[in-house]
Amino acid sequence: MKKILLLFLVPCFAIANDYELITKKVTVFLAGAQISAQAKIQLKEGNNELIFSNLSPNINANSIQVRGLNKASINSIQFDVTFLQQQKVSAELKDLKSQIELLKDQISLKESRISGLEAEKSVMIQNKKLNSNEANSNLTQLKNYAAYYRQRSEEINNQLYLLKKERDEFQIEIGSIQREINKLEGRNRKSRGQIKLVLNSEISQSSSLEITYLVNDAGWNPSYELRAKNTKSPVNFLYQANIYQNTGDDWKDVDLTLSTADPIQRGQKPTLLPYFLNFNRPVQRSLSLNRASNYKYNPNVNEVRGLVTDSYGTPLPGVDIQLIGTNTRTQTDFDGKYNIGIPKNAKELEFRYLGYQNERLPVYAQQINLRMQASSEQLNDVVVSAYGGIMKKQLNTAVSKIQKIEQLSVMSFQLPKKYSIQSNEEPLKVKLDQQNLDAEFEYYVAPVLDPTVYLTCTLKDWQTLDLLPGEASIYFEDTYVSVIFIDANASADEFLISLGSDQNIVAERKQVNKMKSKSFFRSNQIVEKEFEISLRNNKNTNIEVKLEDRLPISQNSDIKVSDETYDGAKLEKDTGILTWNVVLEAKAKKTHKFSYKVTFPKGERVNLER
Repeated sequence: MKKILLLFLVPCFAIANDYELITKKVTVFLAGAQISAQAKIQLKEGNNELIFSNLSPNINANSIQVRGLNKASINSIQFDVTFLQQQKVSAELKDLKSQIELLKDQISLKESRISGLEAEKSVMIQNKKLNSNEANSNLTQLKNYAAYYRQRSEEINNQLYLLKKERDEFQIEIGSIQREINKLEGRNRKSRGQIKLVLNSEISQSSSLEITYLVNDAGWNPSYELRAKNTKSPVNFLYQANIYQNTGDDWKDVDLTLSTADPIQRGQKPTLLPYFLNFNRPVQRSLSLNRASNYKYNPNVNEVRGLVTDSYGTPLPGVDIQLIGTNTRTQTDFDGKYNIGIPKNAKELEFRYLGYQNERLPVYAQQINLRMQASSEQLNDVVVSAYGGIMKKQLNTAVSKIQKIEQLSVMSFQLPKKYSIQSNEEPLKVKLDQQNLDAEFEYYVAPVLDPTVYLTCTLKDWQTLDLLPGEASIYFEDTYVSVIFIDANASADEFLISLGSDQNIVAERKQVNKMKSKSFFRSNQIVEKEFEISLRNNKNTNIEVKLEDRLPISQNSDIKVSDETYDGAKLEKDTGILTWNVVLEAKAKKTHKFSYKVTFPKGERVNLER
């Protein structure tokens, strides 16, 4: 009886069976990816426990979906992370880690020397004040003191410059080595994901399941190339996608789709609150705060440089900049400029400055400029944009097999062939679109800011390209010019690109007369200004140059600007901007003048350009 009872009870228990999931399709989002995998299974009547192991540990458990059930239902879905035994650390890995420790020691030494020199400089300044105030000091001693302080200060400043430069170079080198370490450690998988399904089948059957789920540490970002052969030809525009994945799984021969959706982004609609007015100190709003959430992490960036200013555009020295989750940090220099090396998988920069709001931005480009906002001003602007309707269209013939699909709120690119992308490898670059665009070329100079004459290119109706924010490499006459950041969130109808300077066109701006000041009824002061701008064309061809300068605009009723003359220029009254479209024949020179008068109360100071 016991044997019969045991045989009767066996079918009531679910027997765990281990199956292999094979990835067939991948939809890569701007951040994250959706995996679609298939498995052939055998089900018995009743409960069946299925285990799918050796999966990515970065699976979002809430996103797991199962399709292909035939007379079967899901009792439970469970995701676990299993930890494998760590393999022995390779000699190469040990060597790289040793190099990082040595570099950290070097950085500590540099920091120590920097601190010592800065302390010495502080003591010297204090001593200088004491020595200059000593009653018994004679002129010779003071001269000797001054000469010594001048010489030693110069030596200290030179040493500080070199030490800080060497320290920053060590930090960049550490970032480069850390990326190599991450590659090696990525091959030594320490943890794996596992999906457990309990299915209840009405019959014994063979079935093909499709399991989909979201994974982190994957995504894509756009990059562009703009090439202009000369000022007479159209601009060749190349739209590319850089696809990366560090999921721990290799994608082999998969159907690939790129989507502009962001499933990780918050999907909750904003709530509009009452708008109350009160007295406060006006602060200019920083546009970067409104758009920061639209920028996405770019794993191709290994160094970031830029300029940090306040909301009025004044450079901020000493802003603390740190990569979130790392010890890598730097500060802006006296001119508000900075550069910082980006280790592998460091995704966010944080900017801190006393009296200003802390800012966090993703590492999205090699050039990141920021306008910081005073802490008294809180911005909560939300920008919502959407595409209308559903439409399909083909791209240009160069990549016509890529189908571009615009849906209600997202856009996707279905790639025409299968791809294999290994985890932790370099990003895969795929061409999405290429076409020639009509452009207008123009020489431009604003000598009040920079006497250099630049060649610019303007693309019209650029929004029809359906671009995303990303970096663009610029080439002119088969020569690399620079990298710029295309802010596709901008609303301008025209997109202007700088193609570099032209040394064959020379601009010079000088003040014609010296500043004249005189009393006016003994209460006001009058200052007259006149400037002369000359342009010389050393080229063998005729050109047209857009020349800009400016007249001052008073923001105080006690400051009067009058008697403006501007030699045929077009004046934008709201901004004071003067514009000349100067036609220059080959080897020719032209000169333009403008002048104005400023009247203000005597004893007051007004910042006037020279």
